Amino acid sequence: MSRRSTNGLQEIRLYDNAVERDRLENLGELYGVINSIECLEKAFAGDYITKDEYQKECLKLLAQYKLMIRDTNIEGFIRKYRINCPLAMARIKEGKPVTINDGGSAALRIAQVTELFITFLDLLRLNTRDVDALYPTLSDLYDTINAMTTLPSGSDPKVKVEKWYTELSKMNASDTISEEMAREMTFQLDNAYNDLKKILKS
Repeated sequence: MSRRSTNGLQEIRLYDNAVERDRLENLGELYGVINSIECLEKAFAGDYITKDEYQKECLKLLAQYKLMIRDTNIEGFIRKYRINCPLAMARIKEGKPVTINDGGSAALRIAQVTELFITFLDLLRLNTRDVDALYPTLSDLYDTINAMTTLPSGSDPKVKVEKWYTELSKMNASDTISEEMAREMTFQLDNAYNDLKKILKS
């Protein structure tokens, strides 16, 4: 439908009512999200953004896409508006950032990290002070938490685990940690474990 505007030019209306207007606005936002994912994929492929920046933004955009696509046939939408975003469509089809490539093992890793945190904290609270008794569990915790690609490398849990892993790595197997060191280690790793639970719930 069209009409003459006050300046004599023909004004074209794309909708006749509020329902049609909302539908077109939603389609416009959907296109914006798809285009943003395409640009994000190109930026990451070109090494213009970091892994953590890419992953955080990609997860946000994919979540927005899922909210907007509910009543839209995406294939028909792509064909109708001739959208050329192959990288975005591949990412949408996979449903996760390219940096998350742990298949179905994400839940398993979370369970393993949780178990290792609890086991190591129990060792400390049971007054285990020998390095050769503490190191194997802490080493496993360090390796497993760093394999969690869903957890940013600079996150507090990873940083604190790495700190104490590095400290014990400097010591001999026959050494024992002091009570002061044990107390500080327990405090920091307990906080790291609680922070991990908050991150996973968010």
